[in-house]
Amino acid sequence: MKKVMVLVIFFTVILIGGNASADMAPIVHPGATIKALKSSDIQMKSEHVRIDIQPDEMNSHYYLYNAKLSAEFVFYNSEEPVDMQVGFPMEDLMSLNLWGDPNMPKEFTVRVNDQEVETENIKLNEASYQDDWIAWDMTFAADETVVEVEYFLPSSGGGYSDMARNYSYYVLETGQGWKDEIESALIEVKFPSDYDLIKYLEMDMVGPRNSVLDLYDPPLIIEPTGYTIEENTVKWDLIDFEPTHEDNIVFGIAHWDVYNNLAYTKDSVKDNTAAEDYFMLARAYLPFARVSKSMCYGGLYKELAEKTLEKVTGDNVFSEEERALGFLENARIYLCTDFDGENAKEVKYYIDLANQISGDSEKVKMQLSNLEQDEYYKGMFPKVEEPVVEEPSVIEDKPAETSDKDLFIIIGSFILLLLVFAVAFTVRNSKK
Repeated sequence: MKKVMVLVIFFTVILIGGNASADMAPIVHPGATIKALKSSDIQMKSEHVRIDIQPDEMNSHYYLYNAKLSAEFVFYNSEEPVDMQVGFPMEDLMSLNLWGDPNMPKEFTVRVNDQEVETENIKLNEASYQDDWIAWDMTFAADETVVEVEYFLPSSGGGYSDMARNYSYYVLETGQGWKDEIESALIEVKFPSDYDLIKYLEMDMVGPRNSVLDLYDPPLIIEPTGYTIEENTVKWDLIDFEPTHEDNIVFGIAHWDVYNNLAYTKDSVKDNTAAEDYFMLARAYLPFARVSKSMCYGGLYKELAEKTLEKVTGDNVFSEEERALGFLENARIYLCTDFDGENAKEVKYYIDLANQISGDSEKVKMQLSNLEQDEYYKGMFPKVEEPVVEEPSVIEDKPAETSDKDLFIIIGSFILLLLVFAVAFTVRNSKK
């Protein structure tokens, strides 16, 4: 019996957000558990699903993606016409943003045999705080019926530019509902035009995920195997199958800037390359080993960065100055929130090595100065400012300054005194 496909697109921020979509399923109103019932009369013969992923231009600084989904389903009914309510489980269509609020699909349209039909949101469980299904009534006439569905999946909203990749899932195992196997299914995922998928596949930058939302996954994740790539589109062409968990499709898409930076930097590093090329490659690995700017590096990509730097620091072919600069790049790996002081020890260790080898180099001094301006370096090694001791003020004995007014009084008094003497002298002489 065919298991109804569910498309789920999760866009990763710091918490899990995401977009989702689902194949059609027959629904039944009675019962507390949402499920699709088996239909003994109607078969889904084929489906063609197209997903076009593009950066969210309105939120480009968040590195979010929107997706437009269009799907065509061909059903076959060998019996008399059957009236049925069909639809999509709402929980598989909506997404959750950073705050856990639902983002619903936009511009949802359904056409049955080229005629648009009206949809409704229904709730099967009264205790639910949101609608359970997007549904519509339709008639499966004898022979074939074509159903076309289109909708727009908005990005999950909110996020941090420090994240390196988004994860998407195409889940083939959920639900039941249609007769027999799916005779043919074509699933196409079109990546942004920036992504040269074939080039990156050849460069060993594509692989399976280690686990769901593993921070150390390859820059580009595509699974399961069996797909083909044409330019920037990945295709799965399936025939006569009943999907299981192993058939679920997963693709992780790195942010286009860090993705391209790593790809082209890795491609440019050749044997006997310059030390600066190794430094650039080490820096390009780091975004894939971090959760956010404040959280420390770790795992596979931290190790790749360190091994890349060892090609300079551990090889006497390079100058002492270049090796010292390599140790400063090592120190930069550990600049992050330091909970237990271990990162500070690593930073100091590599700085000491750089100073021992070529501490007098102007380039080394300049790079060390840049390192010391990093906010996490300042947090690890806060400067202890010496208290400013104010010197006691010395009061010097200075002769009193005479103002113009005081001088006028003195001169006036002296003249008055002379007049008094003159008058007294005149009076005395007149008496003689």
